[in-house]
Amino acid sequence: MASIDVQELNRSFLEEHNNQRVVIKSEGLNFYIKLALKETSDKLVVFSNGAIDPNKKKPPLFMRSNWVEDMTYSAVFIDDKTIHNSPLRIGWGVGNKNRHYLIDYSIIAKKISHVLRIKDENVYYFGSSAGGFMALGLATFHKNATAIVNNPQTDVMKYYEKSYKALFQRVFRNMEVDEVNKLYRKRLSLIEMFKTEAYVPKAFYFQNKMCRTDMVNHLNPMKAGFKDIGLSDESIRYVIYEDEIRGHNPPTKENTLKYIDMVVYEKGLEADDAFLFLNEYKPVEETNDLVDDVVVHHVNSEIVSSSGDNGFLSWVKGLLRK
Repeated sequence: MASIDVQELNRSFLEEHNNQRVVIKSEGLNFYIKLALKETSDKLVVFSNGAIDPNKKKPPLFMRSNWVEDMTYSAVFIDDKTIHNSPLRIGWGVGNKNRHYLIDYSIIAKKISHVLRIKDENVYYFGSSAGGFMALGLATFHKNATAIVNNPQTDVMKYYEKSYKALFQRVFRNMEVDEVNKLYRKRLSLIEMFKTEAYVPKAFYFQNKMCRTDMVNHLNPMKAGFKDIGLSDESIRYVIYEDEIRGHNPPTKENTLKYIDMVVYEKGLEADDAFLFLNEYKPVEETNDLVDDVVVHHVNSEIVSSSGDNGFLSWVKGLLRK
């Protein structure tokens, strides 16, 4: 796998290794990305991972990178080094005791966009679930860029206790949970990132209202938190849709690419029904490179999301509609 230091990154390297996995070195550490650049595009979308299944594939992994043939913009797919060489499924770019990896990924993404001479306002950070957390963080570190997120976590401490405790035990060894939360709060909370940077990025925040845990634990507390830090969320457009079957799972590939295109190319965003197509009830597709923070169950050849929001009951209701 080709490698280069981020400070030496240049256009020739990017073009020579387009559509490949490469290693970008940042202050002595290796970070893995995958390139998918379009020669004629002046837009760049940076994709972050959600949770992975290490029993199926080992990192580095690049979710949605097999969608590139359906993209007309340049894309960079980033892996989360936080969970390397571990049984962890999810890392939120937290890093280790001495290093916040999300900042390293930000340095790398900004360097790539500058080398490609892509304007900051034409850079977009996309992710769902934990990837959405990372995308909002990356857009916070990249002024004038835009985040496009779906059902993101906004506070690691409001996610499932088992998951964040497993992360802390691995990353912050011999530290109590309360101590980690106090010392590394700005890595764990988007509100704290906004406060630290004194900046709220432009963002399109897509949230399925049928995932109650996302609404109660992440969206609503984040919105309430802006008052506490004295910042406004007017730069964030909240798109609340209703898909009872998919729950926390992201929309279909077709619909995900559709709303990314709408944001990137500013197509039809002002219409009242711009994102009405997300209010649908399609089964969750099984895909090897897109495993989010849900358990997928097979029931009579149907695929059912169990997102902590009565996934099975939602599936039954979906059958009754047919």
